[in-house]
Amino acid sequence: MARLMTVARPTRKAGPVTRIGGLPFAPEGMPWPRCATCNGPMQFLAQIRLADTGVASLTGRDQLLLVFQCQNDPGMCDEWEPDAGGNAAVIVPASDLVPLSPPALSAKERKGDVGGPTTLETAQTIRATDYDDSRQSEYDDDAYVEALQKKGAAVVGKLGGRPVWVQGDETPKCSCGRKMVLVAQLECSAGGGINFGDAGSGYAFACPRCKGKAKFLWQCS
Repeated sequence: MARLMTVARPTRKAGPVTRIGGLPFAPEGMPWPRCATCNGPMQFLAQIRLADTGVASLTGRDQLLLVFQCQNDPGMCDEWEPDAGGNAAVIVPASDLVPLSPPALSAKERKGDVGGPTTLETAQTIRATDYDDSRQSEYDDDAYVEALQKKGAAVVGKLGGRPVWVQGDETPKCSCGRKMVLVAQLECSAGGGINFGDAGSGYAFACPRCKGKAKFLWQCS
């Protein structure tokens, strides 16, 4: 059973809640992720509380998954790849957290292409509703696709369940050799400024065995 993510309302709500945009909450002193290619600060996309996912191997973990991607020069930093350093999926404890502020840019960065947006246009709280994803074929989950296409639904993704791939299956493996499980699928269609190419989808995964191991990737049509 997956959980459908729909926009509840714009928010300034602080703390370790599942939401899109705004500022992430992280342990004090954690550095803001930077792109491995351009070294610019990444854009913060979402924070997902693992306990909200409904994934049995993750729900007992009081942790947040923070998702970032580079948007300093879209398409040039391999930000869709899980291991190229153009995005970051960071798991942190869901307690003793503070707002993580974007870094100040150097004079050189301000003059160059580095230093694009670090947060989305609007911070949104998320309403998660259980729904049946059992009608899924290899690349198409009928129930999910129907929800995405429903007028006025404001669906930004889903928690848990199985990924609905835009292209082929790219489920990543952890360094332990085990396949990771889907934490969240994000959609650019209603995500308040998320860029996954042409109507793309983003996929955040975590290892069901190794705590603290996560990856992110996206596909577009």
